[in-house]
Amino acid sequence: MGIVDTIVRSKDDLVKPNKKSYAGYLLDVTLVDISKIQEKVTILPAEQRALDHELSGKEPIQKIIILKNSHKSLGRLTTNQMKDILDDMGFNVDTIFSSLHYADTAAVMNINGFVIPGWIYFAKLLIKLNPSWEKLVLTKLAPGRERLHIRVFEMNDGNWLIAAHTDWNWMSLNLKKVIHSHIEQGTGNYAIGTRMMVALLNTFKDRLEQNKILSYKDILNITRWAYFQEMADQMLLLLYGNSKKR
Repeated sequence: MGIVDTIVRSKDDLVKPNKKSYAGYLLDVTLVDISKIQEKVTILPAEQRALDHELSGKEPIQKIIILKNSHKSLGRLTTNQMKDILDDMGFNVDTIFSSLHYADTAAVMNINGFVIPGWIYFAKLLIKLNPSWEKLVLTKLAPGRERLHIRVFEMNDGNWLIAAHTDWNWMSLNLKKVIHSHIEQGTGNYAIGTRMMVALLNTFKDRLEQNKILSYKDILNITRWAYFQEMADQMLLLLYGNSKKR
C-alpha cells in the first residue's frame, strides 16, 4: 500500500458513478451525539473499538457520523466500496503513516493550501497531461498545509461509523504545529473536521444520485465553507457569552 496504489486508484476518477462499485446505492448520512453510543446497553464490537480511543474522552469529539446504504436490496456497503467512495471523494485511502487507533481503515485529504510554494502551478501542469489526476495532485498526495483525517469503523449492523478531524500536515516545516498535531493527544479539530466530512458526504450523495462526479471545486468550496462556518460560530459564541456576562 502507498503512493503507487493511490495513483492506480485515481485512474478512474473521471468515470461516472453508474460505472463504479457502489452504483445504485443510496447513501444515508446521519450525525449523532457520541452519548448515543456511550450510553448504549448493548455495545457492538466495532462500537467498543471506537470507545477504546475515539469516543473514550482522549479526543475532544462530540459528534460522530453514521453512514449506511438505504437501498436495502443491494445489501450493506463493503470495505472495498467504502474505499472506492472515499477515494472518489478525494481521500488518500492508502495511507502509510496514519494510525488506525483500532479503526478498520483511515483516510486523509490535504486541505487549506500547500506548504510548497508554487505547487498549484506544478499540479495544473500535471492535470493538463492527465485530467484524471486532479484530485490525486490537489488533495490525495498534495503537500497540504492541513489534513482532513478520518477513521472508519465497520459496524455489525451494516452501518459505518466515521470520526473526522483536521490536523497540521506532517510535511509542514512548522515543527511546533506538527508535534502538537501528531504527538500530543486531543489536539485535532473535530468540530471543523466533522463539519467538513458531513458536507462532503452529503454533496457526494447528491452527485451520486445525479450520476455526477464530486469535483475538486466541490471539495474546495466545502472545506472553505467549513472554516468560515466554524469561525462564524466561534464569533457568535463569543458575542453571546459576552452578552450573558453583562
